[in-house]
Amino acid sequence: MSNNQEVKKAILLLFIFILRDTAVMAQRGGIVFTRMTRENGLASSRVTTILKDHQGYYWIGSANGLQRFDGKRMVNFQHDPKDPSSIPDNLVLQLKEDNKKRLWLNIAGIPYIYDPDRRSFKKIPVDHGGPEALNITAFIQDETGLFWITVSGGDPFIFDSVNNVFKPYTSIWPAAPAQIMDIVYENKRGYYWVVTLEGMMIYDPKKKEYYNRDHNPKRLRCFTDSTFLYPTGPVYKDPNDVLWAQFWGTNGGWGHYWYDIKKDELIRFNLNYHLWGYMTDHLGATWCYGDSLAYFDNKSGKFIRVLPKKNSLYGIDFNEIYHMFEDEENNIWAVTNLGLYFFNLQRQYFNTTDAIWTYKGKTFMDGNTTGFIETNDGHVISLSWGADGLNFFDTTFTRVPPLYGFNPNDFKDPDYLFT
Repeated sequence: MSNNQEVKKAILLLFIFILRDTAVMAQRGGIVFTRMTRENGLASSRVTTILKDHQGYYWIGSANGLQRFDGKRMVNFQHDPKDPSSIPDNLVLQLKEDNKKRLWLNIAGIPYIYDPDRRSFKKIPVDHGGPEALNITAFIQDETGLFWITVSGGDPFIFDSVNNVFKPYTSIWPAAPAQIMDIVYENKRGYYWVVTLEGMMIYDPKKKEYYNRDHNPKRLRCFTDSTFLYPTGPVYKDPNDVLWAQFWGTNGGWGHYWYDIKKDELIRFNLNYHLWGYMTDHLGATWCYGDSLAYFDNKSGKFIRVLPKKNSLYGIDFNEIYHMFEDEENNIWAVTNLGLYFFNLQRQYFNTTDAIWTYKGKTFMDGNTTGFIETNDGHVISLSWGADGLNFFDTTFTRVPPLYGFNPNDFKDPDYLFT
């Protein structure tokens, strides 16, 4: 074979190695992120929330006001003490578009609705008899159309659209056995899963009853598991009616579980991180975010972490991720303490891998790849200066343990070079 043919084969093999389908890219963790910072027009690197409205505008909340982004240009909304129609405060903590296409904002702990015709913000009072500002944790609209706010340290409030005021939830429900922290609606049976200080419960609006460990007429197995006594949030229901939840264990430390509502099956999983939430993308993968970023792999039954990378052009860097969502173009957005990131697995044709798992050192490290070999049975071996020296990949280009009798532990020099 001529040198020219060898070069062509090497180039072809290189492209085969880096061209891979979406699922494999996710499994390998080689996601290409795009970062938005103040250099891209953000008012602040401390972004708190983002959504895309029915008109296609992105709304970005931060510690320095509200911005509307059309993909090219930013429109800023900032507080002006001389203009009563300006945004009341620059601290925008949450955003939500309801089923009437109204934009809701949590501005410094007070709920508002944006009026696009007047470019003004209408305050919505909360009937609770305390300080005006609340520690609002979420805007929630369930499938029945009811609109809620949940608050830290108190019970939720329901929006009275006739009187334009938030009222205590007890205006439509009986009082729960314990303080309610979060609400998740189950459309199939019309139940509400409520997170309380005494654990997870169900509210049946037809019978106006709460079901829990002490009152379990449906004989659900979940209420016999002590795990259900300690949920502290977040709690999320995916499209397959599976609840994902985080709790503080009796022996200290974070615990996590998922509960299949249809099967009445509860399974714990190991993830020793504090989370802010979960989301499911259009491919059906459930992501969790907070102190860590990971997606759930159905084959292994485990969360696979996406590691932060400092000073990386195409990676993501963070200490915390506060919010994630997917828009209708399948862009997944991540709001972090170090800026705003997004990625799109469907549009990602190339994958850059700057770290390789080493079976010798049991860690990720710079592989310094020097070449590739394709075996007769379809495996690909990358040759590297570092890592395991020889790094093996199967026919789907997924990393596999050493093959063909190769043992990296036989080599004492960590920086050996194969040629």
